[in-house]
Amino acid sequence: MPAQQSSVMTSVPPESMGKAAGTFSAVRQLAGALGIAILAAVFAAHGTAQSPQDFADGFSAAMVAAAGLAILGTAGLLAPSRRATPPPAPAAAPTSAGTSATKGVRTG
Repeated sequence: MPAQQSSVMTSVPPESMGKAAGTFSAVRQLAGALGIAILAAVFAAHGTAQSPQDFADGFSAAMVAAAGLAILGTAGLLAPSRRATPPPAPAAAPTSAGTSATKGVRTG
């Protein structure tokens, strides 16, 4: 987890670190809860706690589902990033007092 948190924090500008940390934490919590719910549903669909064999059947199916989820997560992690590059900064206009186009022009 520290490597993931560090990766998130180093990929955002300093003014966005609070949002990035909060989003990362929320997604991590949500993904954990969703993963447990999926594995519990797979277990319930394939086994029960009535006998050791039924429990083993449900547990085996849940572990296969967990391996599949881990593979999907790894594939998503290894997929190339499609992060947009920021637009170039606009060129600064000259600000010296001697180069002003309106210097000495009367308006009245």
